[in-house]
Amino acid sequence: LRDFSNYSRSHKGLEECLRLVDSLSRLPPNTRPFGFMMEEPTGWLFPDEVGRLCRMIRWTMERAGFAQGRFLVHVHWNFGLGEASQLTALCNGADGVW
Repeated sequence: LRDFSNYSRSHKGLEECLRLVDSLSRLPPNTRPFGFMMEEPTGWLFPDEVGRLCRMIRWTMERAGFAQGRFLVHVHWNFGLGEASQLTALCNGADGVW
């Protein structure tokens, strides 16, 4: 989910991204990916926005029957909010950071 901050800026973009997560999560276990990786390369999103998006992605994965899927997040350190955003992501459904 590269450049996820761009998807989150429009309702249509976010809807399409969540539809992709839902579709991939519903694939048979031997076909679907091990999980999802989200990058926020701009540093534009505040920690609460990152947390909200992580909750939405994790909820979408769980609803599609992929609760065991991994979910990793990468946030760039612009404006000094990188650490706070990563901790917020972990508190809202992400399994790890890279």
